[in-house]
Amino acid sequence: MAARAAGGGVSPGARPRFTVLIDNYNHEAEVGLAIQSVLDQDFPASEVEIVIVDDGSTDRSREVIDSFGDKVRRVYQANQRQTRALHNGFAAARGEIVCLLDSDDFCHPRRLKELAERFEDPGVAGAQHYMGRVDGRGKVLATGQPSWPDRFTLEHFMDHQFHFGATSGMAFRKSCLDLVLPTPPFDHFYLDCFLVSGSLLYGSVACIRSELSFWRVGGRHTCVAPMAEPRTQEWEWRMRELFVSEMGRRLAGQGLALSPSFLKREEQEMLRRELLFYAYRGERRKGLATLLKAAKASEPGGFAAFRCATLALTLLSPRLYMALFGLYYRHPAWGDLRQRLLPGHS
Repeated sequence: MAARAAGGGVSPGARPRFTVLIDNYNHEAEVGLAIQSVLDQDFPASEVEIVIVDDGSTDRSREVIDSFGDKVRRVYQANQRQTRALHNGFAAARGEIVCLLDSDDFCHPRRLKELAERFEDPGVAGAQHYMGRVDGRGKVLATGQPSWPDRFTLEHFMDHQFHFGATSGMAFRKSCLDLVLPTPPFDHFYLDCFLVSGSLLYGSVACIRSELSFWRVGGRHTCVAPMAEPRTQEWEWRMRELFVSEMGRRLAGQGLALSPSFLKREEQEMLRRELLFYAYRGERRKGLATLLKAAKASEPGGFAAFRCATLALTLLSPRLYMALFGLYYRHPAWGDLRQRLLPGHS
């Protein structure tokens, strides 16, 4: 079934300041809160449209969405996964700025107001902000956050010094998206990474060090999850290869190239995935050979020893390694502490 659009809270022909694009699949219990959090923004409603793409939900999601009437523009499609859902949403978006929101997340009332301030700078192609966590009752939990500069530039990315936010913490200038799209057939978080990285070809990405959207503990918001299961780990590995390859191709189109430091660190990332691949399959000999390659490829120093020691844990228990890595990833303050004690790039 082809995607079809209906509804909308902005006058036909008018161009709103923002399109808030919500992608949904089987989140009947949360999608209503996501929509309402946009309607409750401290920003003029006449300058905001909500576009929600339902990717073939089999629960009551569409009943919930329909209950908002013409306050939302609806794009209903058969299940085609997140990448196609977002591409269809981008095509429907009329706003100057496209703000992303997963249907199981929700916005702080100041989100659009603070984003609008950053986009007053014409050199800003995109923006990202911190996301907070809430428990099952909606109580905001303490969340460690990464150390971000005021903005990221293409040079940060090319030197492997860029820290990506999450989908519901991202927004893009629509004119920039039109240059970045279409993307390769990514899925899950590499689509987010590519939208941000591609935007850097046309401007900077502003960073807002405030929690302007929230996700629920126990949800799917982590890039660690695909590497934590044997059936998805190889897929994640291939998606990362595709991401780096496509960014390299687009940089070359502008006469640029990924820096030697980027390629060196990316080699380490690929070796980590190769090691996990063999560890999950019980191929210890091949895993040990990969670990030795990683050790030889490491730059001398305390961080290299730290990384090799943690990778060695993978051979003993890949699940324990991923559990500890997941904790490390979800609590950026630990990474900041490691950076102070053992400078280097993770």
